Amino acid sequence: MVNDMPMGPVCAVKAQPTVQDTTADLWFDTEQLAQRARQRVNFRLEISYKRALRDVRQDFAAARGRLGL
Repeated sequence: MVNDMPMGPVCAVKAQPTVQDTTADLWFDTEQLAQRARQRVNFRLEISYKRALRDVRQDFAAARGRLGL
């Protein structure tokens, strides 16, 4: 076999590009993205719950004040 490259057989093999396996998730770590989304949703739910609880307490206190209790 004649080597067309101006280098030895070992260097010629090393110089060949290697093909890497590609997947659909090459650019995105879907598990990490899903975990972050769940954290954001849980945080928003917690904030919404605390605001609603605060509003109910304020309304209850206002109602008691209107009744003179």
